Amino acid sequence: MTKIEYDRTIVVIGGLGSVASCAVPLINREFKFARMVVLDARDQTEETRKKKPMPEGVEFYVEKFTGENYKDILAKYLKNPGDICCNLSVIDSRDMLIWCMDNDCLYMDTSAESWAEDNDDEPSVHNRANFSDASLSRLHRKLANSLSELYTQNPDKKEWPTCVVQHGMNPGLVNQFIKQGLHDIATELLQRAEGCRNRDNIQNYLAQKDWAHLSQALGVQTIHISERDTQRSTQPRAPGEFHSTWSVPAFIVELRDYSEIGLGTFEKRIPRDAYVFNGKGDTSATMGGKAANMRCMSWVPSGPIQGYPCPHDEAITMARFLEVRNNQNDSLLYRPTVMFTYMPCDASLASIHEFAMTGYKDATKPVLLTDDTIVDGMDEVGVLLMGHELGAWWTGSRLDIHRAKSILAGHNATTMQVAAGVVGALAWMVQNPKEGFNFPEHTDHEVVIGAAKKYMEPFVSIQSDWTPLKDRTDLSLYDYNDRFGPIENGPNAPCIPKKEHEWQLATMLLHPAGNQWVPNPVHVPTSNCGSKSDVILTPADMIEEEKKEESALATKVPSSLLRPWQKNALRVLPLNDPENDPSFDVTLCQEIPDGIRIGRTAYGWGLFAEKPFKRGEVLYQGHGITIPNKLDARFKLGLNQGMWYELDAQTHSCRKSETDERWLYGFDGFYNHSCSPNTYSANCEEDQWNVSSPRFFTLPV
Repeated sequence: MTKIEYDRTIVVIGGLGSVASCAVPLINREFKFARMVVLDARDQTEETRKKKPMPEGVEFYVEKFTGENYKDILAKYLKNPGDICCNLSVIDSRDMLIWCMDNDCLYMDTSAESWAEDNDDEPSVHNRANFSDASLSRLHRKLANSLSELYTQNPDKKEWPTCVVQHGMNPGLVNQFIKQGLHDIATELLQRAEGCRNRDNIQNYLAQKDWAHLSQALGVQTIHISERDTQRSTQPRAPGEFHSTWSVPAFIVELRDYSEIGLGTFEKRIPRDAYVFNGKGDTSATMGGKAANMRCMSWVPSGPIQGYPCPHDEAITMARFLEVRNNQNDSLLYRPTVMFTYMPCDASLASIHEFAMTGYKDATKPVLLTDDTIVDGMDEVGVLLMGHELGAWWTGSRLDIHRAKSILAGHNATTMQVAAGVVGALAWMVQNPKEGFNFPEHTDHEVVIGAAKKYMEPFVSIQSDWTPLKDRTDLSLYDYNDRFGPIENGPNAPCIPKKEHEWQLATMLLHPAGNQWVPNPVHVPTSNCGSKSDVILTPADMIEEEKKEESALATKVPSSLLRPWQKNALRVLPLNDPENDPSFDVTLCQEIPDGIRIGRTAYGWGLFAEKPFKRGEVLYQGHGITIPNKLDARFKLGLNQGMWYELDAQTHSCRKSETDERWLYGFDGFYNHSCSPNTYSANCEEDQWNVSSPRFFTLPV
């Protein structure tokens, strides 16, 4: 076998870990370096030397990295420009990356990590107030800021050493699989004599490798990184043990974090407790619940799955990579939803159940399942591209334990696939040593997959006839009527979504919030699939689209299918239309504060923010007296033009108390009750906030 020659030193950090101990022998097989050094904080034991010996010629040294000494250690081994740092450890990836780029050394890693001593200072993702700080989006933003600072300090430097971050299996190879899947879908459609929409555009974008516009032209709506692990062990799981085919601590971190996805423009609705990141360059949203408590329907070649929607970097970076924006005003035109859905092995599923029962505490007895005990099964890891003309298409690896053992003893299919991603990334790096900073999607998928393929076969790219609605006859448990608005299936028909909702997040995500779903703020009513469109969508256009949907809801839904509160909500006619509603009294309407509009969903009328509000900012002031506690369960209080009102929590409509039953449209009447509020009311005494009479205030949470 001809090796890839590269006359420089490579340093592999974390060489005794499960991934690195698999990657080092594979790297030694595929490459010929001037020198290969392996570093680890632990020394080799007799057992590790026997089970996982270092290849001949590879040097091993014990080095413990910290935030204070990492520069000295790196300088000790990476002495020449072009040397490679392969970081397969859990030490800070950002600092290591910046040092390598500043010293003209190549760099790669498989995940974003931070110094252990910094973890206690990191904002907790479990604190909703810190969502914007404790997220994958935040990590990417910090990395971008560090790179920007480095570039600013070196304005005359034109070439930077190649760095590839987060390139194992997922993230890593799955990013390449998405491009391969788009290529294969386009090729399949172009080979057909009929049935290919946008043939010319698809052909042009495929030839140009313009993956974002190709994805848009194909009509891809949703992408799942879908994984099912069926590896079985002869080692029974004892109570208190957490079994996994890969790092138990890392898996627990993912399960305990809030699910985070790349939020696409096709999604009409998202969970009410989702948090959408709206900073510059952000593409993601957290789903408002721990990944361990949620499931998402998906598919792999062995069949349908319900996986955990764990937060993963590839969901964020690939959504950004595939988005299409307006050339004139940079408005968002297209972005697919991208998310990871993972169904681990049976022993892990039992471990997760006990993990939830014990309050999500760290596992006291982590157990890594290796080839010593695994007797059967495979790890199917790939990408499921959905919503295009072919329905669904899966591209990925179906490596089983038997082939993994034949390649390298001592390792399971899961670690072998991650190591394959390392080999693929290094192959591209040594061929392109001056490409600067790269996420996996910025590399050449043909080179990467070509180098990694032998270590993850069988590699398949196939069409699937699966949909989230297939073979499902009664979905009342997840009540899609409440997710999408009432559905006209007849009074006794099964509760299933319409065909148009087939690939929606609300169809596939089994979310603990149940029916509390709200409009998606990045939804683009016209998807602009099929062309490199320059259509400019303004907020007014989107409001018009909402009005059309509201009108259709009011006219098409049979009254017999509506719940009582939905019937009452439909009695509220459009605003500023007194001729169609004799009870409408214009004199009672208040001026709407700046940045807020009155709108309506399937749940009735309410208030919608049209601009960001800072925490603590006063949205609305109203005169009032606190209602006695015994009435709190029935009424909220508002005041309009000096007259008292009751806000009926069932009908979501405001009406004058006791003396008049007319429907009234005072602004304060549209503050609806909420099971998960994002504002709160605060009573203040006289002179507080410089007001002369008692008032109540509504402020953002």
